[in-house]
Amino acid sequence: MAGKVTLYIDDSSLRLLVCQGPRIKEWANVVLEPGLVKNNVIIKTEEVSARIRGLFKVHKVKPRAIRVGISGLHCLSRSIVLPPLPKELLGEVMPREAKKVLPVPLEMLYLSWYNTPAPDGKNMVFIVAVPRETVDALVKTLRSAGLRPHFLGLKPLLLTNLVKGATSIIVDVQQNEFDVVIFSEGIPQLVRTVSFANENLTWQEKLPIIVSDTGRNIAFFNANNAEKTLGPDIPMFASGELLNQKELWETLSKKTGHPVVALPSPLDQSEDFTASPFMANIALALAEAAADRTPGLAGVDFNALPAVYQPKRISPVRILALPVVVVLAALIMAVALVVHTNSEGLASIQGELTKTEQLLKQRIQQKSELNAANGRLEKQINDAKIETNQLTAAIGSLEIQTKGLNRDLATIMNSMPTTTTVNSITLTGNILTVTGRAPGEKELLAYVDRLSASGVFADVTVTSITRTVNGTIDFSLLGNHQGQKIAASSLQIVVNNLLPGVILHQVSYSKGSMSLSASAATLESMLNYVKLLQQSGRFSDIIISDMSQVDAGKTEFSLILKTGK
Repeated sequence: MAGKVTLYIDDSSLRLLVCQGPRIKEWANVVLEPGLVKNNVIIKTEEVSARIRGLFKVHKVKPRAIRVGISGLHCLSRSIVLPPLPKELLGEVMPREAKKVLPVPLEMLYLSWYNTPAPDGKNMVFIVAVPRETVDALVKTLRSAGLRPHFLGLKPLLLTNLVKGATSIIVDVQQNEFDVVIFSEGIPQLVRTVSFANENLTWQEKLPIIVSDTGRNIAFFNANNAEKTLGPDIPMFASGELLNQKELWETLSKKTGHPVVALPSPLDQSEDFTASPFMANIALALAEAAADRTPGLAGVDFNALPAVYQPKRISPVRILALPVVVVLAALIMAVALVVHTNSEGLASIQGELTKTEQLLKQRIQQKSELNAANGRLEKQINDAKIETNQLTAAIGSLEIQTKGLNRDLATIMNSMPTTTTVNSITLTGNILTVTGRAPGEKELLAYVDRLSASGVFADVTVTSITRTVNGTIDFSLLGNHQGQKIAASSLQIVVNNLLPGVILHQVSYSKGSMSLSASAATLESMLNYVKLLQQSGRFSDIIISDMSQVDAGKTEFSLILKTGK
């Protein structure tokens, strides 16, 4: 691990760390002016390149190759399970599988992955996709600074190498963004990088955002991994600026229910070195991936640097591709000498000449294939430049959708009474479907009223209510950004006019009508209930679709309530 040079670049700074063996020898943190790097993309390559050259010159660092780390912003990751496959087939299979699970066209991304054994003899494959625009601008800047990158790591994934346990939670906070990583059974199961809407937010303003997003991600993981939920004994490792805010750890721990500890650094360091800003650099120094590691078949410390930018090995084809004229001239001179000195060897010389012609044809064919390959590569580069704007537009659209979804989810969760639980939330277009359980009709109505009063949804519709055997009710809601408030007010009349002894069992809503099933202690109480519904003036028609008497005079009945004119 001798002489490792690491450089981390994000929107606000350059961070240099040099290690000699296990000890940190040099470090520096240079602030970048706004606009040089934006959303993890180097915008002004020459200016950033000049600052990198100056940084290395001041600290007298002259590396042959460096390890580079970047933010996880706009980078995508997924875990998929595949049947056992030979390693040589993964290169063909993974692009097809990635296309199924990634929301951005593969032509706009550089794809990397690594696989580990999974239960039942299958493979768990972890996919990472980085925008081409991000990597291309990064490599161009480094080359302009005279540097040759041989390893590229994403900060949220790098930090997992500093955690010893197989399962943990990592929260890293920077000036402009924060990462939440759930690391389970040795694999990053959930990786999320969120940018702050305003980098000038105070810690008191940032903390609720961090706590809310972290809590939602833990809840999402637990809901989808019932067999391996994150119990209260699973630690949460704090990194970045969060290390300097220990007084806020208690709040984060209390809200999430997990103990918060500092992410450790295994390197030796001097007393005047502060590790918190350099955790990504430290993880880069510890990464064991080599420059010649096969792309897409790496270990945990996998290299996200695309194969097109990795150092090339010396190819035997290039060694053989000597200037054709020199080879041919040498062979012709040898043949002429043999003819001159020994005419009896003419037949043998003719054979050598035939071999030379064949070799010449092979070299010409190889040169033609290389030229064709170069032409295809240039076309791919031009296509990538054209598609960059499409990627930017797609990412912008995703950000808008994410903000809208976060707003809707926050409204749903904040409006929920403490006695009511939500089981699932589904988004389809402008409509959110929410299922859950409430102790009774009054609590459900209170929840509907709060959602309606939030101003986020123009229409909150109760599509179904079913009473369970223990007396609680299961419900389904539709939250629509456009529409009229019809179903919620109709449900309020149905519930508020309930008489003693009348119990609702199930309510469902479709456009223009509501259907309900209930039971009444007596036939008289049922008829009085129907009369009250008629007197409300809300329903244009009330139909008793079914009625039967059971034991002890109890009456079970079904109604159809039409709300349309």
